[in-house]
Formats: sequence, C-alpha cells, structure tokens
Amino acid sequence: MRDWINDSPEYFDFPIPEFQGNPLVEALRPPPMDKTEAISRLSQKPLFNRSERDLPSSMRMALPSRLQNFMFPTQQHIGLLDRIYCQILNGYRRYNPATVLGQQYLHGEGNPFNDPNKTPSNISFLTGLSGMGKSSLIRSIMRAMGKPLIVHSNYKGAPFPESQILYLMRNVPDQCSAKSVCKKIGLHADTLLGKKLYAQRFTDKASRSEYVSALEAIIKNHHVGALVIDEFQNISLAKSGGKGEVLALIHNLRDELGVPIILVGTYKAAAMLREETSLARRLVEGGFHELKRPADPSDINWRALCNIVWRYQWVREPQDISDKIVQTLYGFSQGITGIMINLFITAQTYAIEEGLETVTCGLLNEIYHERFRPIHHIIHLLRENNPAVLSQYDDLYFDAIAEMDDDPLQNRIKALREGMADTKEALLENIAAGPPQNVAKPRQGRKNKLTTKSLHDAIRGSAQNSADILGKRA
Repeated sequence: MRDWINDSPEYFDFPIPEFQGNPLVEALRPPPMDKTEAISRLSQKPLFNRSERDLPSSMRMALPSRLQNFMFPTQQHIGLLDRIYCQILNGYRRYNPATVLGQQYLHGEGNPFNDPNKTPSNISFLTGLSGMGKSSLIRSIMRAMGKPLIVHSNYKGAPFPESQILYLMRNVPDQCSAKSVCKKIGLHADTLLGKKLYAQRFTDKASRSEYVSALEAIIKNHHVGALVIDEFQNISLAKSGGKGEVLALIHNLRDELGVPIILVGTYKAAAMLREETSLARRLVEGGFHELKRPADPSDINWRALCNIVWRYQWVREPQDISDKIVQTLYGFSQGITGIMINLFITAQTYAIEEGLETVTCGLLNEIYHERFRPIHHIIHLLRENNPAVLSQYDDLYFDAIAEMDDDPLQNRIKALREGMADTKEALLENIAAGPPQNVAKPRQGRKNKLTTKSLHDAIRGSAQNSADILGKRA
C-alpha cells in the first residue's frame, strides 16, 4: 500500500459533543497531549548510523544531503500546529457524512452550511522569509494529524465506503489564473486517489466555471479537510483580471463549502493581502502567522536547532558543538534555516571529498566565502535589518540560490541528492508493482477511548524515529 494512504483507520472517541460520532474527525490522530509529544510528531530527522562514518568517502559524500528534509520544531511551530489542528476540526464540525443530513449534502439534496448556527470556515496565512521552511512546516503539521488519504470501509459496524483527503497542497503557478489553480489541485487529487477520476474535467476546452465546479466536487465528495495554497505571492504575476479571479475563488470555496484554507507566501504576498480589505478581515479570523528568524545566536530555539543538526555528521572526526560554532552558523546564515542547513551540508561534503574528515569554524568560514558568494548580498541585508531594504530579500534569495547552482561542488551535491531521490522512487515503484490491492479493504474499523496510554501507544509506532530527539545523541 502506498505510504500516503491509511486504509485501516483507527477511530478515536473525542470527548467533545459536536465531534462524537463523526468518522471524519475520529479518524484523525488526536491533538498532542503536551509539548514533548508535539515536538516528536513534528520532528523530521534523517537516517543516521555512526557506522556509516566507516564507509568509503565515495559513498559518504551522498549522505549529508539527507539533511535537506531535516526539521526540528520551535515554539512557533508548535503554536501553529495547535491552531491549524483546530481550524481543520472546525471545518469537519460542519457536517457528518455518517448522518442523514450529511448524506443528503453529498447527494446534492441540501447544504449543512446554510444552518444559521454554523459560521463559514476560516482562512489563515503563513508568511516569513524564504528559506525559513514554511512549506516544510505545513507538511509536517499535516503529517502529525494523519496521512493525506484516509480510506474508510466500515464505521460502527455499518458500511462506510468513503475516501477522505486530509489536505490538498499545491503551489500557485507562475502565470496563475483561477483555472490553473483549480487544475493543479484537481490533478493532485487524482494522484492521491490513484485514479483518473477528475482529469477529464480539466480539459483546455472547459470553462472557468466548469473548473471551479470540478474542484468543488472533489472537496465535497472526498471530504477535504483543508486546501493549502503555497507560493501565494505568484498571484501578483497573473494576467489582467487573474488576481481577482483567484481571490474570488478563495472566497467562494470558503463561503460555500466551508473548507478551511491555508495560504502560504512571502512578505510580498502578505503586503498584497493587506490591500484586499475583505480577505484581510477574514485573515484576522483565521490567523496571520509569521515565521520569524531568530534575532541573534543566543536565541534559545536557534541554539536547540544547531545542537540537534550538528549531531548528524558523516565525517570521521566530528567536532563537538560549541558556542563559537553556533555563532558562526548564525553569522553566515543570519538565522535562515535553509541557508544554515545548506552550509553545513556543503561543508561536510567538501570535508569528505578532500579528506579533511572534520568540520570546524575555519572550514565553515572558507565554504561561506568561497562557495556561497551569491548569497553574501542577502546576508548583508539581513545584518542591516532595514525593513525598507528587506523588501528586496525574497527576489534576491531565489536569484542567489539559482546562481549557486553554477558552483561545481553544489552541482555534485545536487546530483547526489537527485540520485538518492531516484533510488527511493524506483523502490516505491517496485513496491507499487506488487500484487494489486483494492484501495478500500473490507476491514472493521477500531474504536479506542481517548486515554493517555492509548494515545501514546497509537503514535509510538510512527514517531519512534523522532521520539528521542531531545534526550539522546544520534
């Protein structure tokens, strides 16, 4: 079974009246019970074994790139997990497909959102500087709640053959329009479902209203928990009228279908949204969230991040973390997580390739000045911390990252990373080519009480690789 599908959901009792008896809610992993559990569920650390340091350098060079998907949550991340979890629960509160009213809605015979006691869902916005891991954070939050696709078959002893998509997340295309946004989301739904159910509805000949209608059908038929629209600043690149169409689409989906919407974008997108009065007002309802970079190397979250990531060294003579290293990493990244991780990966790869076998402050300094020249200007802007100048940051960031691709060492690292990804994809394809399985298995759903022991037992299997991240060295 593909690893993004939960085809045997476990149903938890939620001790809140409006959620009880709703399989869409009960199939979700319950909220973390404390900060430690939240950190465990949000963390994403790479595969690591000390014995890998004994491998030949030609093999070890590929290993530091595992850190590309590294994530260690801060208090900001945990707070956003709590808010988005509540936002999705609130969306599912509005109707229950296990009830008569819910089934009438699914078959076009009514709309539970017309109930005067129920308010429209919320729109929230996550912003921050490029490189701070906004998109990775959203994916980690959704992963902490459940798999992208939940396939139900039986609920409380009765047939319940429903497919539930927890979230649909797509980028706004560079040349965006309401049609292109609908199509990207719709085709992604087909990918998750493993069937071409909706592709034929997104043909070039179809009208914009037909595209919107198809997207609405997906959201309703598959109980979509949230729409996540990333790279939202790209709507500024839309042709005449395109920006208005996309904003109107967002309003419509929020008001008519009650689906929570999470917008993700840069400060440029934030400034643009503030100009849209009605949308800005709704963002206040759902939440305006900013991922802030640490102000200085003494920031407690920065120090925790550096302490954790520094453990993942594949050089044969790893150095212990020190205050000087923490300060050096900050100085050459100004707290931008993506830059710091890339610097650390590049330094390790270089140390392995050249036989140095250790990463020191001196090597980090050399790598920054020799290999990271394209980002020197944006690091200077961040040091100046002038809001008027910082408005240029995002455009300069992407230009600098593109220019760094010309560096021979960066090219080798990129090739190694892509090779690892291709190997993983090939393995997944081989697994998928095994004996055919029905997506919805006729398996009895289980129902558990929401107790401390059962909650921790339920999450231990999927969180075991990250549960010790605070207390043990890798």
